[in-house]
Amino acid sequence: MSRSGRLSAVDPSSESRFTDYSDLTTNGWTKLDFSGNPGNEFQFAYYHNIGAAVQALGFSEDSITARGPNAFIDHRQNKYPVINGVEYQATTGEYLNIFNPRDGVIYAESNFGPRFKVRDNEVWTGPMVPLNTWADVVFLEYQYQAAQQGQDMKNLKYCFRMNVVNQQTKEVINQAILNTPGASFQAWPGWTWDINTPEAQAILGTENGKGLAWLLIRHKTQLGHKVIQSVTAFHDDISPETAALPLHELVLRKRYNLLFKIVDASASDPSGEQARPGDS
Repeated sequence: MSRSGRLSAVDPSSESRFTDYSDLTTNGWTKLDFSGNPGNEFQFAYYHNIGAAVQALGFSEDSITARGPNAFIDHRQNKYPVINGVEYQATTGEYLNIFNPRDGVIYAESNFGPRFKVRDNEVWTGPMVPLNTWADVVFLEYQYQAAQQGQDMKNLKYCFRMNVVNQQTKEVINQAILNTPGASFQAWPGWTWDINTPEAQAILGTENGKGLAWLLIRHKTQLGHKVIQSVTAFHDDISPETAALPLHELVLRKRYNLLFKIVDASASDPSGEQARPGDS
């Protein structure tokens, strides 16, 4: 992956064909809206201990049912759709995310998509539904929520990856910290790398980073030309005693969080190019 951190020139074929909200139903996705569940106004911030980050950035913690902007949406690919005469199997893939178009932020909470679900399934015979990536599913819901709330979807500024459990991603974060003089694994405000650094590029190339890169690459027409400016790694809030532990012990106890900052390409670099990640 290039260290430039800029989205490469994208030909029209790179633009996603999934731009209509009905594509979710067509591809066998079921939507569950948990926005009205009691306590959801604060659950996501304090369950993952990102309350300090949310408050520091000035984001609302209220759900849409409490007249706030946060929609708690779970998408599950649990139907057997027939598309153009082809019957597709249910993968049980699931994307659970929180959408706040007013503040321009997406919180990725628990995401185990169709490809993950069928990867180790020895009895899987396929085929997989065409609409299967986090990037496309999340885009469709963000677009819908922005329209429902009367917000400009081009206002997208941040994406949290909360409670990262992917071991490869965690190892990449650990190595990035070890490679950076003076860096440490800490609670918010954590440690931030400019996207042009090799450490940020490595994080962007993980399973918890490349989905966002593809979201920006494949939906330029709707979102505008966006690039990732920086990535911040931080863990949940802990006691001073735990904070003093060596890194190899600390990482066993704490939950990892990532925050990607998104800006307009014109505000970042006139070239407006960013590395293309692997599929996601």
